[in-house]
Amino acid sequence: MKLIPLKTISYGPLVSAWCLCTYPNHQDGCKWYLGRESCPPQAPEFPTMYDTSNYYTITGHNAEMFMLRLKPGREPTIWFGVREFNLGQWVKTQKEKHPHRSDKQIRIPYLWQPKQEKKLAAEMQIERWTRSYPTEVLIRPEANLVNIFGTMRAHGHPLEKNPKDRIQLVAMIGKV
Repeated sequence: MKLIPLKTISYGPLVSAWCLCTYPNHQDGCKWYLGRESCPPQAPEFPTMYDTSNYYTITGHNAEMFMLRLKPGREPTIWFGVREFNLGQWVKTQKEKHPHRSDKQIRIPYLWQPKQEKKLAAEMQIERWTRSYPTEVLIRPEANLVNIFGTMRAHGHPLEKNPKDRIQLVAMIGKV
């Protein structure tokens, strides 16, 4: 797992719109929107769970998006934890085990995502307990309205939309 100290964090209510986008067999968006405590709009909104005293809050070009920017001379108190998963290799292995399945069937996220999220959560908990101050971990920061794509791009780590071979799972840890 790679830790990225965050100097700029993009967030806001517009991020939850991703949850309402349609995708195959889900014409109303994610089935967990409104249905799970850890998903919008029930999930606590970022940055209420963190100490943001080292950051300025900046309003975006509209009242729906905001940004935290690190104050000069201050140390970051919020980080992204990034875990890479080799989906291409996993697909290859699954095709050998299940030759009758199509590529689309093998790539369904629920087949690999829960296990990878558990590994990421375990790595983040280890990181959490190595800190000398209290921290909070968000395993799905986008559910807490963090713009992962924009924040990763701002730190020189752009994420690929609909990746085919390499998945980057992103969690967040910060000082409370």
